[in-house]
Amino acid sequence: MDSLSDVFGAGIGILCLLAMFFLAFMFLYMAVMNIVDKFKPTSKLMSCESCGKTISTSAYVCPHCGQHYGTSSAFDSILVCLFCGLLFLFLGLHVVSLMLEEYGYNLLDIIKGWFI
Repeated sequence: MDSLSDVFGAGIGILCLLAMFFLAFMFLYMAVMNIVDKFKPTSKLMSCESCGKTISTSAYVCPHCGQHYGTSSAFDSILVCLFCGLLFLFLGLHVVSLMLEEYGYNLLDIIKGWFI
């Protein structure tokens, strides 16, 4: 029964590890896409979602109808995406390191071996 629980535990661990690396990739991808969107040339005007009149893209509130557009900036979302992406990446690498240590390997020695 121990071998079945070991196999099940390893399977769950590998799925969690894949999920961590997938989330890291997605957050880092979203950060890059936010950077691309931030520097893409855009019009300085947009139409209001509520009344349809033309307003500035930097407006927080529509002067015609009062529709609120918030204060969130692309810079904040870039930082959040980078932070979450790097967090999941380091957590995934830490889990890989712990799994390799069980079998007597050291992740840093393996990585050094690739470059030396």
